[in-house]
Amino acid sequence: MTEWTIVIPLKVLSRAKSRLASLGERARTDLAEAIAHDTVHAARHAPGVTRVIVVGRQVEQRGLECVPEPIIGGLTAAIRAGIELARVSGPVSTAVLLGDLPALTSAHLSAALQCAGLYPRAFVPDASGAGTTMATARAGFSFAPEFGTHSAARHRAAGFTDLFAAHPAAIATALRTDADTVADLSAARRLGTSPHTARALRRLAEQTSDDRELAHR
Repeated sequence: MTEWTIVIPLKVLSRAKSRLASLGERARTDLAEAIAHDTVHAARHAPGVTRVIVVGRQVEQRGLECVPEPIIGGLTAAIRAGIELARVSGPVSTAVLLGDLPALTSAHLSAALQCAGLYPRAFVPDASGAGTTMATARAGFSFAPEFGTHSAARHRAAGFTDLFAAHPAAIATALRTDADTVADLSAARRLGTSPHTARALRRLAEQTSDDRELAHR
């Protein structure tokens, strides 16, 4: 089995999950923290993963390397910094995984990484087909993934193998379901969210119920 280093870029909480702002500040930060925690936990415990580097935010879990986000450059700079750190001592198979996959499990990730090990460079498109949730490169191959708007098309154009197209049965929907909006959260909930996210969603439901009760008094 190929051994992998995972790079996970995470915005600081004050800027994380801005499209969930309609839920309220407390709910936004609570969900952002919970989703990131569950995603990192899945990566840290996935068979074949030997190192996890988080760029941009401190996550309180053992066995992680957390480094600050570069001052300028946003997501692209954070990813590049993580890849450079992963490969500073020599060639290593590296994956960049977005930190907002609330239904992801270690088994989902391990299955995808086994497929990724068959190709020099690969990626997993998000559920919309336009974005990317993970990009990979085996040891010895250059790695310059391009996340962001229409990143799936850019990865294909750059020669990355589309893992969902090549191995649809092995690529779990949970790995393609990132959570940027309320609709995304609903989709993740139907798949079954991981423990911290599930608790955050329950807290949100209780808060909403309390707010409605107060409004009718």
